[in-house]
Amino acid sequence: LTLIFSGFSGISSAANLVDVYNYAVASDPVSIAAQLRVLISQEQQQQSAAPLYPQASFSAAFSENYLNGPTFTGYDYAGTNVRLSISQVLLDVANYRENERWGLLTEKTQAEYQQAQSELMVRVIERYFDVLVALDYVDLVNQNEKTIQANLKQVQALFNKQLVAITGV
Repeated sequence: LTLIFSGFSGISSAANLVDVYNYAVASDPVSIAAQLRVLISQEQQQQSAAPLYPQASFSAAFSENYLNGPTFTGYDYAGTNVRLSISQVLLDVANYRENERWGLLTEKTQAEYQQAQSELMVRVIERYFDVLVALDYVDLVNQNEKTIQANLKQVQALFNKQLVAITGV
């Protein structure tokens, strides 16, 4: 976060909080890992639901036989076989429970992702305001230095005109 502000010379050119937060979301490894865990658990839930849906299979075959022998004289047999099979399991408690388990795990990973996002937001806001306070302090020190320099020039000018004694400085 300090790298974002390091090139700026004042608060007026500082990045806004939303930009800093969006940058942090895109580069925070904790947030990215939590998001990936959500995607993985969602995919696992979809895969665990597959056995609960109807299963279908299709096969087709074509065959042709030509017989030629001492008792057969050129018989040609053609055959076609087409098979379509659809099955649906009415009740499979193990698959149903597995699907429920992945559903609960998906909810858990989503909650963890939201928690990671909230923690990231708090960290970004705290660091953002720490940087703003530091920039204000730097600005205050610079203004104080300018004031001291101006006072020094005034006293030096009065001393050069011998309007002030060295002990008064």
